[in-house]
Amino acid sequence: MQYEELNKYLPEAFGETVNTLLFTTKNLTQQRWLITSALAGEGKTISAIGIASTMALRNKKILLIDVNLHNPSISKRYGFGAPGGLKEVLQKGWELNQVLHEVREIKNLFVLGAGEGNVEPYELLNGKSMGKFLNKIQHLFDFIIIDSPALEVALDTLLIVPHVEGCIMVVQSEKTGRRAVLKARNQIEEAGGKLLGVIFNREKEIIPKIFHRWL
Repeated sequence: MQYEELNKYLPEAFGETVNTLLFTTKNLTQQRWLITSALAGEGKTISAIGIASTMALRNKKILLIDVNLHNPSISKRYGFGAPGGLKEVLQKGWELNQVLHEVREIKNLFVLGAGEGNVEPYELLNGKSMGKFLNKIQHLFDFIIIDSPALEVALDTLLIVPHVEGCIMVVQSEKTGRRAVLKARNQIEEAGGKLLGVIFNREKEIIPKIFHRWL
């Protein structure tokens, strides 16, 4: 599903999810959320776009980052063709303003793509560079939303977990088993992360059915 189609029903589809997230995280001093899933193909990236866009429509300044370095897709969905992104920032020291894209259709929504070239994600993310970068730019945005790989595809996600305030897991109803979800939750917690909740997607429609707070 392309961004233009998704944009037609963003407020209705993700409105309640965003309400719950804002209530859940209201006491956090910084707002950096990582979106992931146990398995591939559960609607994780579209959920990240939906959450980011819905919040921007509420006059929040949002940065959406694509950290799925194995299979980046966010820049393509928005039609951004210019090179440069997270890889260039962390590996070559580029400044954010050199690689940042503003979404014209939605005020206050900015996108940082994965970047160009072949880079080993583990080498890029296994260190302090990501944390330092997020700390450096945090004051520029109200919320930073990070789209990361599914845990079955790559464990790169676990390298980012310590640098965010909370994680949101996307689960496709009637597809993902309880065992896979519990394994993913344990992986996140063992990496030092906090699971804020789970978005359950309808099987035939990529919109959130409910948002479950993981208490």
